[in-house]
Amino acid sequence: MSDATIIFYDIASGPPVRCFAPNPWKTRYALNFKRLHNGLHYETSWTELPKVTEVRKSLGAAAVRKHDIDGGDFHTLPVIVDRSKGQTVGDSFDIALYLDQMYPSREGEPVLLPPSTVALHRNFNLHVDKIFTTFVVLGIPGIPFNPESAEISKAEFCRRAGRKSWDEFAVDGDARKALMKDYEAALGELAKLYVNRDKGPFLEGSVPMYADLIVGGWLAMMSVVLPEWEQLRGWHDGLFGQLHDALQKYAQCD
Repeated sequence: MSDATIIFYDIASGPPVRCFAPNPWKTRYALNFKRLHNGLHYETSWTELPKVTEVRKSLGAAAVRKHDIDGGDFHTLPVIVDRSKGQTVGDSFDIALYLDQMYPSREGEPVLLPPSTVALHRNFNLHVDKIFTTFVVLGIPGIPFNPESAEISKAEFCRRAGRKSWDEFAVDGDARKALMKDYEAALGELAKLYVNRDKGPFLEGSVPMYADLIVGGWLAMMSVVLPEWEQLRGWHDGLFGQLHDALQKYAQCD
């Protein structure tokens, strides 16, 4: 058995296995942040998409989301299991709070969520999720499924979204161009919050906090699934490409 303090349950892509989903990316960034600034030791347990519900239930992690179509429980990841404290946490925002509480950064090093910013961070998380979710359909056909279970995974995506077939997710031609234009405009509003760009690519300049990891989680997904990723990287004077690149020090996948 590994001596890792925390087991991180992440959604596996098709081979080669890598992180691709936005909420697990938020947690991976946070764990690597703590690895760097606290010395926290964790390891990843990769979970195939068709097994996510089964694994989450086996860990005793209650669903924290509901399906849009039928209102039923939506079992997804991330989940962390802290073996040293006997705790299981199953929501990316709650995981960040937990890590700051239980594994504070070393003196003089950055924290994920300064205490006075928790409410702001919670609202920011909802706001950013809403922006990117609006346009995520542009990347759904590019999700890197495992070929061995791709049809099962696609059928589940269709069920969740109320689509009859996978082909219905395709957005092409003029409709795609229009949606990309709207996407650029929406991210332009987000870019206005980055007022310290003369000091660095993060909201506070040179030092990241959890809000940057929230945006970074979605950018990491887009870097995998969006055909126009290079175009997105260049929007708004290259802000989002610079942010994505700056977070690579926290992007380790074990």
